[in-house]
Amino acid sequence: YHSFVYNLAKLTIPSGSGNLALDVKAYTAGATRVEFPGRIFSSADRWDPQFVVGWRLTTEAIRDGRREAEAMGARFVVLLIPYKEEVYREIVARLFPDAPLLAPQDEVSARLLAFLGQEGIGSIDTTPALRAAAARGEAIYQVSDAHLTARGNAVVAGVVVEALHR
Repeated sequence: YHSFVYNLAKLTIPSGSGNLALDVKAYTAGATRVEFPGRIFSSADRWDPQFVVGWRLTTEAIRDGRREAEAMGARFVVLLIPYKEEVYREIVARLFPDAPLLAPQDEVSARLLAFLGQEGIGSIDTTPALRAAAARGEAIYQVSDAHLTARGNAVVAGVVVEALHR
């Protein structure tokens, strides 16, 4: 059984593409080491048919989540956790100067935030806190994959706790 995000990503990966990494480059600062794979495709392809389907599925899933939460008497809030490449954007831009990986993601994030605002759905964006932790040299993502470390999860938890107290 896989998460919704995994299944959504599966829809956007061309069948038979195999390993998506073309090139892996690493960034090391102090005790922090993070690897970034070059990608065959990026969010720059956001208007292709697969992205459009993925966007529709995402918005439907968010609306469904809100309906289910409201049916239970709970408030629905979307927690935004950025990709590793978004947090280390300046480093990725230096490592892959010709890759269209970063600017389009800003547009996708802005589009998601606009959608949430139009729908009246609250959100908690962990991007600033994760960027700050990364700038301090904290290892917040696993070296060779996109999952958060224990420290990264602690940063996210701190943002959530702070938001809940507001």
